[in-house]
Amino acid sequence: MLVLDLGRPDRFYNFMLFWNPHSPLFEVSWCILLYTGVLVLETSPFFLERLRWRWAGKVIRIVAFIMLPVAILGVTLSTLHQSTLGTLYLNMPYRLHALWYTPLLPLMFFTSAVMAGLSMGAIAYWVAGRVVHKPVQPRVIFGLARIAAVVGLFYLALKLGEVIIAGDIGLALAPTHYAALWWFELLVCVALPAALILLPGKTLQRTGIGLALIIFGVLMNRFDATMFAQILPPGASYSPSLIEWLSTAGILAAAALAWILGVRFLPIFETGEADHHATTE
Repeated sequence: MLVLDLGRPDRFYNFMLFWNPHSPLFEVSWCILLYTGVLVLETSPFFLERLRWRWAGKVIRIVAFIMLPVAILGVTLSTLHQSTLGTLYLNMPYRLHALWYTPLLPLMFFTSAVMAGLSMGAIAYWVAGRVVHKPVQPRVIFGLARIAAVVGLFYLALKLGEVIIAGDIGLALAPTHYAALWWFELLVCVALPAALILLPGKTLQRTGIGLALIIFGVLMNRFDATMFAQILPPGASYSPSLIEWLSTAGILAAAALAWILGVRFLPIFETGEADHHATTE
């Protein structure tokens, strides 16, 4: 799926042949290529353990030895990738609505990606346990959710503060669909999840709802920046064609199938006794 971010997958190598260091997509392309290599290294032990080749143990030990610097490299590349995606929208100051357009877009894209990644990791861990019928450790889910909520509150303060300082608070209070989308992002997909996650007496179910809202909110933010918050010329309109919707659904379905197969047939969970905790704190 990362390769698809580069456009046509069959031409993904063009940026290596025709350098354009002034383009944000050039940096994004390199980050995606290198990060894909990092993901291959990080997941290789699962495949090698399953294959049980004679030399697999030696390779697994080598990968384990270099895993810390590889993980640091992966986080760095992901940071550059996500922030540069926000940089792309700095090229359209007159097309993107003022509630979304800001010089802080790279920081906002990175911050929202962090809380989405933490939320997705927690939900993926929870769902994986159900798929393979293994108990999960609630403290892992609660811990990831708590960090995601704190990052979300920082993101909320950043968005509100930027609009107030830029003098665009009037646009947020105006009776427009832009304002409705903006407030929905912040209140329903950031403030509400933070309350569900951080308030006392939380449960796995309530925390799961909060995590799902965070993921939905980040997806909505990306769709808003790409489509719904774009100021189109009079008479212009755009909506994805049926082929675009079907191809997107097919890509997501293929990714979900690959994930389910990986969880079922690769040693994702430890074979030892799982730590049993109550589902509430």
